[in-house]
Amino acid sequence: MKRYGQFFLFFIVSAISYNNYAQEGFEAGSVIQGDTLYGKLKYQTDEELSSQVLFIEQSANDEEVKTFEAGQLEGFGFGNDRVFHKFYLRNQNDSSTVYAKKVLTGKIDLWLLRKGGSQPDFFLKNNSNGKFVHIRNDKKRVTSDQEIKYVGVSSRYIGLIKYVTDNDTKFNDDLEQLKYSENKIIKAISEINAIHIGEYSVKKYEERVDIGYRVLLGGFYIPNDYYAWRIGVIRKKSNIEKSNIISSFRGMFLLSKTFEDGTKDFTGRVLENERNFQVLNVIPFGLNIQAKNDKLRPYLYVGAGLGIINEKFTIIDENGQQSSRSELRAAPSLILGSGLQVKVKKHYLSLEFIHSFWVPTVNLAYSF
Repeated sequence: MKRYGQFFLFFIVSAISYNNYAQEGFEAGSVIQGDTLYGKLKYQTDEELSSQVLFIEQSANDEEVKTFEAGQLEGFGFGNDRVFHKFYLRNQNDSSTVYAKKVLTGKIDLWLLRKGGSQPDFFLKNNSNGKFVHIRNDKKRVTSDQEIKYVGVSSRYIGLIKYVTDNDTKFNDDLEQLKYSENKIIKAISEINAIHIGEYSVKKYEERVDIGYRVLLGGFYIPNDYYAWRIGVIRKKSNIEKSNIISSFRGMFLLSKTFEDGTKDFTGRVLENERNFQVLNVIPFGLNIQAKNDKLRPYLYVGAGLGIINEKFTIIDENGQQSSRSELRAAPSLILGSGLQVKVKKHYLSLEFIHSFWVPTVNLAYSF
């Protein structure tokens, strides 16, 4: 056990020692602070960028990272048309400043303000008359003699959308049934802009989806019992604009397990002196959860799919004659994995533990 711990520590230290500590995760962009400054911006989630942005100016001699808090910039944008503007949030007791992402351009411009664990806020502007509203997922306020309660979702946002869209007749047919959700509200405003596509320049921002791969190889051995090996490839799909913690994946794994002692009857006589168990495990959908840390990142994942099982037996009959048989079948599968990734330059090395079909393996993996 001590030897495995030493290997694990050596794995982490070695990977970190080769790490490139240059500013990574920055992409070409600009900020507006009176003048427009060009350089590189840290590509983070919408929620993180709503309060501050990290910027490296292009003309600077060194790569000093400047931090602009909400309110210090009029706006900023990346090279892929991901643009944020400054807005004021006014509450009953105070006010604050945020950066919101522009999603729709047309007769109605729409900005999105994502907040952790809740539905986003929206800012809408009618370019034909300058009307502007801020809508959010308010709760109904119910007042009694004893206390104030907030129950259900307020429909106030429907009235605000009617106001800013000038009670568009075609739109209002279904407006009363419009639920407060990110996708439904964006779709509704997109339909309004489509009606006026000849009058205004219409555009919808499509969020970037990153695709990555992880290949792995590993095994497990218990003396006088069994040994197993596993290889696999995972295709990971992530939207960093929404979350840098949760992502989806698809995967394919090949598992082989061989029993050394075989199966014995009640007298102790060996009936099967070898049994080999092979599974092609196809996972069409899974979820991956990881820490935010870029350098040293623990993660875990779970996926469901189908396993194609080929099981081979070597059988000894009463006369000592050997024969073989095999069985091919399919079964639903669940795969569980956890590990620790270490960043090496632009990619990751990881040590992970996987369990499926009651077989654990320890694996080395490379992500790119």
